[in-house]
Amino acid sequence: MAPLRLDGLPTEIKQRIIIIGSHETAMNLRQVSRSWKRVASEPFVYKAIMENRSDVSWSTIPLSRNAPWFSWVRYALADSRAAELATLTDEYEKTRTVTLDTMSPPSLALSSFFNEKTYNWIPQLMASQHPTLYNTFKALKSPPDGVEWRNEDSSLLHAYSVAFCYTLKVLSHTTEKDSIISDKLPLLLSRTLGQPIQIWVNPVLVSSPPMKERIRAMTVISTFRAELRKQGLREAFDTGRKTETVADRLLPTTQSIPFQKLLSLPLPFSPDTASQIVDCHVSNMATASFFEDGEWLGSYFDYDPQRKTEISVLRMKFSTSTCVGSPDLLKLKAVGRIHMAEVSLDGVFSRSRCQFRATMVQQHWQQSTWDFSLLPCGLAGLRIHSQGSWLWMYKADWVGS
Repeated sequence: MAPLRLDGLPTEIKQRIIIIGSHETAMNLRQVSRSWKRVASEPFVYKAIMENRSDVSWSTIPLSRNAPWFSWVRYALADSRAAELATLTDEYEKTRTVTLDTMSPPSLALSSFFNEKTYNWIPQLMASQHPTLYNTFKALKSPPDGVEWRNEDSSLLHAYSVAFCYTLKVLSHTTEKDSIISDKLPLLLSRTLGQPIQIWVNPVLVSSPPMKERIRAMTVISTFRAELRKQGLREAFDTGRKTETVADRLLPTTQSIPFQKLLSLPLPFSPDTASQIVDCHVSNMATASFFEDGEWLGSYFDYDPQRKTEISVLRMKFSTSTCVGSPDLLKLKAVGRIHMAEVSLDGVFSRSRCQFRATMVQQHWQQSTWDFSLLPCGLAGLRIHSQGSWLWMYKADWVGS
């Protein structure tokens, strides 16, 4: 009986051999022969490799069945990096020492994850609710010490990626630990940018680059969400029973925001991932149909770290019109109610900047001016001439009933 050649194995056996291995094995087997190349180029093979790696199913991979095989390879590689990061984080948590003033620094292996290339795969997995990465909390908490950025634009891109990941993390989880670490975000971003991020002080009439405004707005949302959660936990502890907080009922979560429809994510490990992440929501969200479709809710709050955060809920409906001769601009008008009072909003939105300044009128007499930034999690607006008045607006169908 002639020996069975590896190349002569049935296709089903070849697929099983590949699936129990890694994506590196699959890539190597593509070089063996034409038949192995054909089998190892099937997208479902790499999906099965990722599912075989963990007991937790990653059901929100942002790829269709018809996506090219190399797209699946990129996500399989990112999945393996997340597993490696989780292992290093677990080892660090077991060996670290904590004092009243300091905490032992991360290991060299863990620190190596935090460099200029770190965030060319983490944002994609965070936006796709990767189960391993979401549970690797320490990884997103560690600051990128010792990183030297090429220029200011590079540091801004990295800071936005950090804020993007932090916000998705805070909007996803509802534990006290997640709330507490969000307090570290302004400090982490300040170190990354080399300048302070002051989220509750309004630099009146001092213009900032659109990127910095988006970073600050993203930071405010995550900090505000976590602060409300902490207040709810304190109330639950004081009363001795579970308390459904405002944050639980009225604010969107990572699971409720349809990121797969809203974000055009670049493939992991793309050389220009950082710049693409910044604008990955623009094509689907900076449109007239997005603003006009459905009702919007808004959480109006005055953020002050020294006192309890209070919010008022706003309901609005947008209408749009084009600016003749300016395809980049879109006129926005909205009418609605805040509690029992009528309110209107009027401004001009810039698609390229993802920002607009709007005038809000309440009950035909109280008028205020706001600077809004369009983010993947909605609109975040800072009231001009205030000391920390913010408005976070999001689609009504992003929250529960």
